[in-house]
Formats: sequence, C-alpha cells, structure tokens
Amino acid sequence: MRIDPDFDRRRPSSEGKAFVYVLPLRSEELLKLGFSRDPAVRMQSLHARYFEFFDLDRVFVIETDRVREARRMESELKRAIEIHRAPAPLEVSWQARGETEWYRGAYASLCAAARELAQRGFSVRPGNSWLRDRLLARSGDLYEWSLLVFEQMRLAHDPTELVHRATLAATLRDRLDALTAVDIDVAQCTPVDVVDWYCALGRNDVRGQ
Repeated sequence: MRIDPDFDRRRPSSEGKAFVYVLPLRSEELLKLGFSRDPAVRMQSLHARYFEFFDLDRVFVIETDRVREARRMESELKRAIEIHRAPAPLEVSWQARGETEWYRGAYASLCAAARELAQRGFSVRPGNSWLRDRLLARSGDLYEWSLLVFEQMRLAHDPTELVHRATLAATLRDRLDALTAVDIDVAQCTPVDVVDWYCALGRNDVRGQ
C-alpha cells in the first residue's frame, strides 16, 4: 500500500476530503496521477516552480469525501491506463516523485474518465481555479510566513547568513510567483515590505538580491 505523504495523522485515514489529481507537464506529454488531501502541497513537493513545471490549464482534481474513496478511484484509473506507465522525469524531487505514478499519452483517457465521474456526481475542477482558491485560503499563513522570511533575509550579514539569505529569497520568490501564476494580487497576501521587494525584482535573478 502506498503511503500518502500528506496524510493527516490526527484523523483516521477514512475521514476527511481527499482529491485524485492529474498533473500534466507543460513541456511534454507526461503526467502524474495520484491522490492527496492537499494537491497544492503535493505539487510543491514535486517541483519548487510547480506552477510552471505543470500545465495548470490542463491540470484537474476530482474531489472525494474520504481518503479511502480517493485511493480506490486512483487505483481504478491506474489500472485503466497501465499501458501508458512511464519513468518519472528527472526534474522532480526524487524524494517525492512516486516512481509508479507517471504516464505518457494518457491524458485523453483520464479526461474521458473524469467526465464520467462528473456525471456520477463527483466534483471535477480545473487546476487553475482550484489552485487559486486553495492559495487564497492559505493567504493568512502566507502573510505571517513571508514576513518572517523577509526579516531573516534583512538581518543576514556574514557570508554564511548571506548564502542562507539567497536560499530564502529563492523560496520566497517561488511562493509569490505561484500567486501571480493564478492571478492573485501579491499585495493581498503579503506585507508592504515584501511586496516592494518582490516588485523590485523585476526580471532579475533572485540569487543576487
């Protein structure tokens, strides 16, 4: 049995909403199929710039009432597209890639299956709108987190701290670029100092900031 890395240990595995997700890559006809309580966290674990790596216009998620139901649905879909199984792309984080969950040339089949599931009453949502709603729902946490990160960056002085600052800056920029990718105004979710820093970046490489 595969372990869901986003499993919430405070609740039994049969309780709480879960999602089956389909994540097509932007650069080639390869996709990831899986389930998670929070596909946004799952995407981020796969690639820091998931909003560019995956084609959000083709991503979709299917909502279920229980993890058990999502697991069963995922298994049924996997069996239907077994012939399309492919190696995981090298660009994704090896700790989170899920070697048996990547498929090539299966998108049309999964779209057809999603239409049937929608007719049966399941909620099937486009990735762009679902991700936008999810990021907005987490915007309060983002405000506090971005303020803390920015303060750490501002206090960095010695060489070791400056290296750490570059890492923090890249992480912060990735989070804010994710908002921009789904048309969320960064100024709605982050402090003024962070907004000013982000706007000043323009097209510059964040490592120099």
